[in-house]
Amino acid sequence: MDELEIPAPPAPEAMITALDMQHGMPVSVLDRLTIMSSDDWEVFTLEITHYLKGKYKQVVRCGGGGDMGRDIIAHTESGWDNYQCKRYKDKLSVADVVLEIGKIAYYSYIGKYSLPGRYYFVSPKGCSTDLLKVIADPNELKRQLLERWETTCAKKITTSKLIELDDNFLRHIDTIDFSIFDHIPPLQLIDMHKDTPFHGYRFGTYDKRRPVIPKAPDAIDATERVYTQALFDAFTEHKSAVVDSSNIHQHPELADELRSARNNYYAAESLERFSRDWIPDDYCFGDLKEECHEAIRATVSQQHSDGFARYLRTCEISAMVDYRSHPLSPFMKIQDKKGLCHHIVNERKFQWVRK
Repeated sequence: MDELEIPAPPAPEAMITALDMQHGMPVSVLDRLTIMSSDDWEVFTLEITHYLKGKYKQVVRCGGGGDMGRDIIAHTESGWDNYQCKRYKDKLSVADVVLEIGKIAYYSYIGKYSLPGRYYFVSPKGCSTDLLKVIADPNELKRQLLERWETTCAKKITTSKLIELDDNFLRHIDTIDFSIFDHIPPLQLIDMHKDTPFHGYRFGTYDKRRPVIPKAPDAIDATERVYTQALFDAFTEHKSAVVDSSNIHQHPELADELRSARNNYYAAESLERFSRDWIPDDYCFGDLKEECHEAIRATVSQQHSDGFARYLRTCEISAMVDYRSHPLSPFMKIQDKKGLCHHIVNERKFQWVRK
């Protein structure tokens, strides 16, 4: 029998953080939608609609079995919109939607309420392919309602009676604009929810995966000129002889320090790129640099034997700064903390050598 060697599992593509070890692999936002209870799903939708303040005057939730096909009612200046919450194990089907539209048609026909201005289906798994085709065509949606009435609606709208399509009811259905019925895809719901204060509470930051920290390239980039020159100046003062890129190889310990400093600079830069799309600008990398600068300011200002000593002591202090109040804290490493110093020097806020 042939025996095959089991290959080693692949290395993680993203950096492993303390959050990963405490909570396990992060659950994606789409998966979080599917594990909500039915009540949580309605509340989630209520959170979205309640914070559409510019569009709605009031948002209320209908509870219990007597909602008459309404889950969340959002009142407008001229009427109301309905957000119908459906949490099923599968995607919404044509039959699921036809039954709900049948309720709206019947209860508006007998005068329980007026027709809504808009009617949205919201489901954690979205719509089936067949439903997407039907709901995009108002005429087809109406045809499906009439064709499926006997099997899907007649006995299920209410248990107290059989609801038949008589002439008067059919004339009422003819007055309904079937283009009011639509769906909101799960990803769009998540984007809408981001504008509410509940988003962090519901989804947290566990779905954020920071890429593995890159190393600095061999050649010094033009964007690194200021902080690397500040380091060469510190090396020069320390050695009492010029140290630059042409001869640093003659000083192995300084070459190693330069390599470490450049890796730290690129680590902090990767942290900025990682945070750019999901943390507000006024509380992102710039705020982090301000915290770092305030933490190391006193150390930079103290007397030191030379610029290299000032650099070493400042980096030592920077590694101990507590950033727990910042949303990037769970993703930060020592390299980032030291790298922030080089970013501040690169902005000419201070230098290692007093001139």
